[in-house]
Amino acid sequence: MITPEPGNETIHHLEQIGVPLEKDKEVSEYGKFTWIKDPDGRLVELWEK
Repeated sequence: MITPEPGNETIHHLEQIGVPLEKDKEVSEYGKFTWIKDPDGRLVELWEK
């Protein structure tokens, strides 16, 4: 089992249950961002400050 880096437990969990990430994770001065799609196909942004 791969141990996720601190702060990435949610992303690791989503990947484990089969939720694909729609874009690569981005890190900026505003925080960390990644995107998934909901069951209806809408893009959902996940943000961690």
